[in-house]
Amino acid sequence: MLKEKIDSVHEEIYGNGDSSKSLVTRMARVETNMKILLSVSTSQFFLLLGIAFKMFFGN
Repeated sequence: MLKEKIDSVHEEIYGNGDSSKSLVTRMARVETNMKILLSVSTSQFFLLLGIAFKMFFGN
């Protein structure tokens, strides 16, 4: 029982050999996405938000 718990936690963190599923990789990806988002200027962000709004809610 405890071993299964440890294995599932280990799998969650390391992706059980599948690096794309590993928590470390996901955290790095999130961090990269955050850096990209933060490097985009606020005005561009609102412009994109406006475009997305128009796309979602029509004309």
